[in-house]
Amino acid sequence: MKTLLRTVLVFGLLLIVVHTIVRMNRKTATSTPAAATATLHHANGHMLKMEPAGGVIESYNLCFSIDSFNDLPASERDFFEIHERAYVAAHGPRCRESSAVETIHTLRPGSVLNVLFTQENGAEIAIQQLAVNGKNL
Repeated sequence: MKTLLRTVLVFGLLLIVVHTIVRMNRKTATSTPAAATATLHHANGHMLKMEPAGGVIESYNLCFSIDSFNDLPASERDFFEIHERAYVAAHGPRCRESSAVETIHTLRPGSVLNVLFTQENGAEIAIQQLAVNGKNL
């Protein structure tokens, strides 16, 4: 009898804890400002160079440029072009490590890339995905 009572009490406490956590998560999710969700933008770019990254898994550092923001409205295009020029002047070309070896071996300097990015911290371009011929890098 005591074991059954203990089991019921423990189970009841667990239900209360789970219910409280779920309520807190729902409240947090609904109170997150809409600005926290980033819009994914598309740009065209091309491969500049690729070098082995070293390490246990075969991977490469892919350095590329963003050539145009033509898919964006003109009002946004100028903003991103100015900030991309400033980034390249300060840091050099953008580079990203990838282990998509089969796709990487088809790349050459000048290969056309699809660049998906978000805007972070006001003006920072955060690369989310690189692709060539529909294949992610």
